[in-house]
Amino acid sequence: MRVVKSPFRISIGGGGTDLPVYCNEKGGDLIFATIDKYVYVILTEGLEDKNSISLEKTSEDFIQLQESSNEYLKTITDYLGANKQHLTILSASDVPSGTGLGSSGSFAVSLLKAFEKYSEQNFDNKELAETAFKIENKELGKECGKQDQYAAAYGGLNRLQISQDQQVQVSKLDIDEEDLDDLEANLMLFYTDEKRYSDDVLEDQKKEMEEKDMKVQKMDKIKSIGHQIREELDNGNVDKFGELLDEHWTTKKKFSDKITNPKINKMYNIAMSNGALGGKIVGAGGGGFLMLYVPQENQVKLKKELEEYGAEHMSFEFSNQGCEVVYED
Repeated sequence: MRVVKSPFRISIGGGGTDLPVYCNEKGGDLIFATIDKYVYVILTEGLEDKNSISLEKTSEDFIQLQESSNEYLKTITDYLGANKQHLTILSASDVPSGTGLGSSGSFAVSLLKAFEKYSEQNFDNKELAETAFKIENKELGKECGKQDQYAAAYGGLNRLQISQDQQVQVSKLDIDEEDLDDLEANLMLFYTDEKRYSDDVLEDQKKEMEEKDMKVQKMDKIKSIGHQIREELDNGNVDKFGELLDEHWTTKKKFSDKITNPKINKMYNIAMSNGALGGKIVGAGGGGFLMLYVPQENQVKLKKELEEYGAEHMSFEFSNQGCEVVYED
C-alpha cells in the first residue's frame, strides 16, 4: 500500500501569468499559498485478477491499466511504464473538483507520486511538478500553467518565477511570522456553490489573449499587482494586500465574461459592504471559491450576511508541506 497526499492552493498574486500564452512571451511571476485541504491517492494490491479505480462519484474495473477510461491514470502509468495488476486505486479529497483550488494539478502530482512506487523514478519536488505539468499540458492538452503542479509538489507560501523558455525558480516569501499569521487570520473562503471547469474559462481567456495589445496589457497589470502584493507583504503591510486584491479582481473580470456572473458579483458586493477590503474568485473564475480579505473585527457580520445569501464558509490554515507519502508498507 502507498498513501499520498498533495495540498490545494490559493493564488495570492500574479495568477494567470503562468499560462503559456502569456508566459512564453513575457515570463510568469506569481505567488501561491497551499492550505490544509488535500487530494489523497491510495494504492493497494489485492488478489483479484483485475484493477479498479474509484474517484469521487465514479468507479470502474479493468484488466490492464491502459483500459481505464480515466485519462490521467492511462497517461501517467504509460509515461512511467507501470504495468501492474491486482491494484485498487482510490482517490478522495477534502474539497470537490472544479472549485478553483488547483484540484487537477494536485491529483496529477499525487497520482504520479503514488505510481512512482512501480517505476524506476524517484522524483524530487521539481521533477514531480514538471512531470505533472507535462502530463496535463502536453499529453492531455489542458490549458494550464505551472502554478498548480508546483504548489502541490512544493507546498508553502512561495514566489514562482517562470522565464520565457519555461525555466522555473521557486523561492520563499520574506514575510515575518506575525505578518503571516495576520494574513492567514484575515483571509476567508466562501464556496459559491457553483462548479466550473477551468479548461472552458482558460480557453476563452487564451483566445482573447491571442488578440494581443489590450489583453496583454491587462495581464501585464495583473503581474504588476502581484509585484506590489509581494512588496507589501514583505514590508508587513498586510491590509494593503486586501486593497490590491480588489484591484486584481477589477482587472481580472475584464478578460472574459465567463470569469464572473450575477451571483458572484452579488456575493462580492455583500462582502465589500460588510467590511471586506478586497477579494477575488480563486483560480480561473466562473465559480468555486470566493477568497476575501476581511479584518477580523468584521468577519462575524460578513460571514452571517454571506451565509444568509447561500454562500458556505470554509475555514482553513496555511500548510507548508507539499506532496508526501504519508503511509507505505
